Amino acid sequence: MLFVVALTTCLQIYGTVAFEISINENRSGLLEATIPHWNNKTSHIYEDIVVFTSSAVPRFTAKGQYLSKRIHLPKQTLTSSPATITFFDLQCMDDASYKCSITYQIRSEFELHTVESNATLITVQVLPDKPQLTVMVNRSTTLTQIHATAKSMSVMNGDNVTFVCRGNVGKPPARFVFQQFLPGHILVNNYTNVLTKTSTVDGMCFYFGESNLSMQIINEDNQAIVRCIVSSILLKQTLHVDSPQIEIFLIVVLFFYKADSATNSPSGSGETNGNLLKRR
Repeated sequence: MLFVVALTTCLQIYGTVAFEISINENRSGLLEATIPHWNNKTSHIYEDIVVFTSSAVPRFTAKGQYLSKRIHLPKQTLTSSPATITFFDLQCMDDASYKCSITYQIRSEFELHTVESNATLITVQVLPDKPQLTVMVNRSTTLTQIHATAKSMSVMNGDNVTFVCRGNVGKPPARFVFQQFLPGHILVNNYTNVLTKTSTVDGMCFYFGESNLSMQIINEDNQAIVRCIVSSILLKQTLHVDSPQIEIFLIVVLFFYKADSATNSPSGSGETNGNLLKRR
């Protein structure tokens, strides 16, 4: 649970009143966390969302009615407790800048005075999801698409293969890291410099990411897998998806000939038979 509290101090100085207002430092919270606030700025203008007074319990303004079903207001007046509001359902729209202000009037004057705090920023964070992985095998003029749900993928030495990793990378946006493993969980390649392209999603506060790893198959890749890992500061456990196991096929061409019955030597006319053999 995250709290942002407004503290006020009132001093009497020769017929004037001085207020000192402060609120907590910038805060970050995951969706479904709890965070308090008072007035927010989602564009260039701050709008009042909650009003506290010394004579009545706090209330929502017309601009703050959208919060009435998902935050709790204290039942005390401003004189008995700090101005605190707690969210019970944090949403994307709460990612904004906030201030706390006090408006007062000195008894000997009719003019209203307003003192406000510095702005504080509430950042909504979103956990990434497990990514999706697609494999594209390019052999000459043929392009084959393989999904990660397959157990194995048949390729040939020299094929160009692209591993496409995509999905919700959360907020702040995570990045994808590729690794290659041989049987026995032996790490042979760590592709940490692959770029992850991110884009926003309309109506959502998370980012969509996509990353591509291209490689040319060699014999040493046989039986290997390629893993796409989500690298995020928010994750406590690793999120990843593995490719199908790479199985390399070799083409072996067998030559047959007929021996000349008189000379017991090749007759010169030959036959070939091409066989596709699976490499183990």
